[in-house]
Amino acid sequence: NYQLEIDHEYLGQLTVSRAYRFSDSEINLVEDLLCKLVYPLRNSLQYARALDAALTDMLTQLPNRQAYKNTIEREIDLAHRLKLPLSLMVLDIDYFKKINDSFGHQVGDDTLCRVADTLLSSLRRSDALFRIGGEEFAIVLSHSNHEAALQAAERLRMAINELNQTNTEQKFPISVSIGLADLCVGESADNLFLKADEALYQAKFAGRNQVISSREIF
Repeated sequence: NYQLEIDHEYLGQLTVSRAYRFSDSEINLVEDLLCKLVYPLRNSLQYARALDAALTDMLTQLPNRQAYKNTIEREIDLAHRLKLPLSLMVLDIDYFKKINDSFGHQVGDDTLCRVADTLLSSLRRSDALFRIGGEEFAIVLSHSNHEAALQAAERLRMAINELNQTNTEQKFPISVSIGLADLCVGESADNLFLKADEALYQAKFAGRNQVISSREIF
């Protein structure tokens, strides 16, 4: 057994075994190879961590906007090739600026994290959740037609409605507005997002705390 570390950084453990004993020359060869491989191994692990950090929102630990762009392009390409349904939700925490202004940014951050956790626990494993901006989230629902996506959106809205954020002795309700769009034949990622974003705008304009589908406005 070899414990791999460099400059006190633990990289992992390697076990080499076989049915009969290794010779001294074979052991020396393995140890020589490990000495040569430990630096490239550390570099590759550092690169992987940096790449992961570049695609992660530090506050909520959700994938960020760049991760969303990478995912939606890949999922749309797959949906077009295999003729599979795909839907996109864009949602926004209602009156979030008022929460920040009234109770402070720490409460605002706590609200973002609670909403993110609630959304994540309410989705299917195949759905992908992203924080794409301040109080805005996107959800890619693969293999999900319009009716199923509409039901999922309403389920998420109701789950968020059950949250109450507390600041000392004050409680305030949390709600979200959701815009929903489903992928059409040959449609681009940008156009799909524009449809969902316009539906979100209409949901907020109509009074917030509701789901509106792009089919209702286009």
